[in-house]
Amino acid sequence: MFAHRKVLVLNKSWRAIGIITLEKAMAKIFSTYDDGTPKAKIIDPSNNFMLFEWEEWSMIRPSEGELKIRTINNSFRVPEVIQYTKYDKMPSTKAHFNRKSLYRRDRSTCQYCGEKKIAEQLSLDHVLPRCQGGMTNWENCTTSCKPCNHHKGSKLRKPSRMPYKPDYYSLVSKWKNRKIHVPHESWYKYLGITPPDLASDDTEGSYLGTFRFDL
Repeated sequence: MFAHRKVLVLNKSWRAIGIITLEKAMAKIFSTYDDGTPKAKIIDPSNNFMLFEWEEWSMIRPSEGELKIRTINNSFRVPEVIQYTKYDKMPSTKAHFNRKSLYRRDRSTCQYCGEKKIAEQLSLDHVLPRCQGGMTNWENCTTSCKPCNHHKGSKLRKPSRMPYKPDYYSLVSKWKNRKIHVPHESWYKYLGITPPDLASDDTEGSYLGTFRFDL
């Protein structure tokens, strides 16, 4: 049940810096620095966003119907947001090259036929084929639908827009209006977006953000 459960991570300044698994969050909660300070504390959205160490948190009984971590003798509330107690950095804003970011740059649109596709229908194409020395990087890779990529093969074919290396913020701007799924209501306070039941038509699907922090 908890294998894919996600936890939002805040830095010491209460700014969202990443999303990690519950398992990894629990490891941080139980880890301490040399001076005994826990590496992470739990934020309780139902209790005025107070901070709790695990010993305190474990004393709070889960409410009826609330998701629980069960042991042989006890049940515990499931953390949704944690704060790193000493880490105060922000995620890197470098535009990392990968297939997902490439599709973002090209708005999931084939650069040969111009059709917009879902990720499963797209592929990464080397403008200068690898067999001719083409590199796998921003400047030589473009988004192609699978039929166009198959038709192109190892031939040279100019895409509608030549590939380029974007900066992080240009990638972000392309996804500002993308509809997102926020798994826990408690996250909205820290993501700077409006809950769906309060959003107007022009705010629905506000931008969640792209976390670069490797937690």
